[in-house]
Amino acid sequence: MAKFYSLIFIVFLILNNDIVSAQSLIQPFSFDCDVPPARFSIWAGNLSPGTQKVTGSIELLEPRNSDEWLPTAKVLLSGDEDDDYFGLQLYVDRDNPSKIQVALQSSSQSTKPYVINSIEWKAKPIKFAIFLIDSGKLEVTVNENYGVVLLPNYKLKRLSLICSTGNFKFTNIMVLP
Repeated sequence: MAKFYSLIFIVFLILNNDIVSAQSLIQPFSFDCDVPPARFSIWAGNLSPGTQKVTGSIELLEPRNSDEWLPTAKVLLSGDEDDDYFGLQLYVDRDNPSKIQVALQSSSQSTKPYVINSIEWKAKPIKFAIFLIDSGKLEVTVNENYGVVLLPNYKLKRLSLICSTGNFKFTNIMVLP
């Protein structure tokens, strides 16, 4: 009998988790991402067909020290394959820890992300907007700075919010057509 109740509880958790994830993409939501050094956490959800815009804010509350990993937050959009992605990456500058490097990241890049700005992070949420234009351009705006990635014939399928080696707060995340 105990196994039966355990099974019901597990099914409830799975179903409840799916409902929360699906509803979260309709209304603004937050993700508190708090991980120890050299670890990461991911929130991911499927996007509705026709999604063209993701907006929100990211705040670094507490960086953690690691020789291998920098405190990092990412907002990634992927297509048909999970290894086909692009988006925004924020990471603490190893040479100037009071600043966060703001970069565009893409699975098609063979090198490190393309830095578009460097921002003081202490007590400052960093606002972002990611737009997929019909012509196949992805525009990323971060605190009034922007970059562009070309993505011909791309369909957005999945949103991933990721952090590592720190406590980050993703707030007012909105997914819009």
